[in-house]
Amino acid sequence: MTDKISFENRCFTINEAADLMRVGRSTIYNLIAAGDLKPRKIGSRTILLGSELRRFLDHSVTAA
Repeated sequence: MTDKISFENRCFTINEAADLMRVGRSTIYNLIAAGDLKPRKIGSRTILLGSELRRFLDHSVTAA
């Protein structure tokens, strides 16, 4: 039996989040600094929850 973890329940590194969103690491750090993304810290490691990435993407404004 294979347990699948949903996207919202996964944790992503800055690099993984940048790859998923197809942006650079600096963009992720800029979004964190602006308060648009809320990271979590585990020791010295910065992670982003899948639920946080989903929240940001669902509520982000796109330019036409």
